[in-house]
Parts: sequence; structure tokens; C-alpha cells
Amino acid sequence: MTAEDRRTPARLDPCGRLVARCLVVLVVLMTAACASPTQDASLAAHDGLAATATAREALDQHERGRSTTPVLEVTLEAAATELSGAMSTTATLTPETEGQRSDLDQVRSALSEASDAVTDARSSVAAGTGLRLAREDVAAAERSLRDVVDQIGPPR
Repeated sequence: MTAEDRRTPARLDPCGRLVARCLVVLVVLMTAACASPTQDASLAAHDGLAATATAREALDQHERGRSTTPVLEVTLEAAATELSGAMSTTATLTPETEGQRSDLDQVRSALSEASDAVTDARSSVAAGTGLRLAREDVAAAERSLRDVVDQIGPPR
């Protein structure tokens, strides 16, 4: 080995570079997979809370005459889609401990309540009646989700 070889950093052949890149990707994926079910449930609860709060605000604005029915319909549809996604996320989670199971059950219950309230609100808008009751139901679901979020904490 010459003095020049010792000063030049080692270079990997193309196959070695590929292996190194694969190892980096593997480490990143394994790190991402280490999120606990509670963290994923917390993220789903936060997403559901945001969707429910938006739906409630849209109902408030409509009740005050500051929003049109088409805007309300689109907002409620988006909230329903977001809640459906959050519920799908929690359906794939497998709790490892009793505490995680309890947290997940609470999140699932609150998301279900919120989804039902938003679905009922959409039906009320379509029928043109019962918006005040729909708003109250969505607000109650929002409070339930907020309580769950406060209890299990923010996602990390």
C-alpha cells in the first residue's frame, strides 16, 4: 500500500454502494416501524379532532348565515373522509399492552362517535332540517375527541 492509497478514502464498488444504500433504507424503515400503537392512535385522534372541529365550525358559520349550503356540504364531506381515514388507521393497529389497548379503544370509540355525528350532519344538510341538533352532536363528538387527545397526549 502506497502513501497515496492511505490518504485516499476507500471507495465502494457499485455493488457495495447498493448494499450500503439498502442498509440505510432498512434502518430508516425499522425506525419508522417502531412507533407504538398509542402514538399512531394519538395521531389518528388528532386528525379526527381537526376534522370534527372543522365540521363544527362550518355548521356554526352556516347557522350564522356566513356560509352557503354547498360550502357546508363540501366541508362535511371532507371531514367524513378524514374521519374515515383516521378510523382505518386505528383498525390496523395491534396494541401490545393493556394500556395501549385501553387508549386504542377510547380513540376508536371517540372517532366512531365523531363519524356518526358528521354523517348525521350531512344527512341533515341534505334534508334541510335538524342542523341545530346536528351541530350539537358534532360539538359533543369534538369534546369527546378532545378529552381522549388530552388523556393520551400528543403524537411523538
